[in-house]
This record gives sequence, C-alpha cells and structure tokens, in this order.
Amino acid sequence: MTGFELRLWRRGQGWTQQLAADAFGVSTRTWIRYEQNSPPRMVDLAILALSLLELKSSISTMTEQAKNTQLQRVNHLVSEVVRIGQVANEPTSTSKSGQASSF
Repeated sequence: MTGFELRLWRRGQGWTQQLAADAFGVSTRTWIRYEQNSPPRMVDLAILALSLLELKSSISTMTEQAKNTQLQRVNHLVSEVVRIGQVANEPTSTSKSGQASSF
C-alpha cells in the first residue's frame, strides 16, 4: 500500500489523521509520514483485517449482486495479505562484509 492509498483508505473511513494515529497507536506525526511515504507492513495488514471485519459485519444485509462484488473484494484482500506475507519472508541481502542488511 502506498501512502496515497493509505490516505484514501483513511478518508473513506471518515477518519482524521489524529483519529487514525490514535487507532493505530502512533503519533500524528508518524501517521502523516506514513501517508507521505509508505506505511509499514503491519499497518497494511491491520487495514486489511479491518476491511475484512467491516465486510463480515455487513454481509447479512447485502443483495446477491453485492455479495458477489464483495466476494471479489475479499479475493483481492486475501491476495494482498499473501503478497505482503511473501515480501515479509524474503531473505535480506548480504553486504560484502557478509552481514545481512535490511536496506
């Protein structure tokens, strides 16, 4: 997720930067940095989890067409979780000194 996507998500929730920072347990300044750059993977995963919980709570009132649309959304969210997990498990590169570096 990019910082721009994070900002769109926050605005879609109707949250201020302060409210988002409080919800994620970070300072407002840190949240602003996330939106200007890229948030850490843990923030990505937390947002995906919140999106799935939101979907779960609303599915009983949906039409069949809406359920199908949301199923596509879930498939996308799950693929994002898998992608983030794969990135998190990539080995770090080693420097010329033989020590691992994490960029």
